[in-house]
Amino acid sequence: RNFNCIELINHSLYMDICSYSEHCNHLNCRALKAATISYAPDSKCPSGVALIDHRGKVYSGGYMESVAHNTSLGPVQAALVDFVANGDGQEFKNIVEAVLVEKKCGVLSQEATARMILEKIADPDCIFRVLHCK
Repeated sequence: RNFNCIELINHSLYMDICSYSEHCNHLNCRALKAATISYAPDSKCPSGVALIDHRGKVYSGGYMESVAHNTSLGPVQAALVDFVANGDGQEFKNIVEAVLVEKKCGVLSQEATARMILEKIADPDCIFRVLHCK
């Protein structure tokens, strides 16, 4: 399902992106999938985050926009909900890598917030990457 009809700006840089497989566990694929099903009717800036823990398990979440923007749930927060719900009681410091996929639209960016949250709670050596889509 690709509700937002987005694709990566430079697909050739990300060879591990599958053809939107429903069951793919690649970090980039899971972040892209979360972005495609995120809900951003006002900003038109879909985004998704995928996190991986030290055991290799992947968690993901997409942006959920509210008309009252202060009640929107960012993609990193949504991915953290998945981590808490399905992470077997682990601590956030077990998050070792994260990918944010977001539309490069200028109206709204999740990058600074995602980076700030992960710097505070994830493994100090957590790798954080941003992939832009159109």
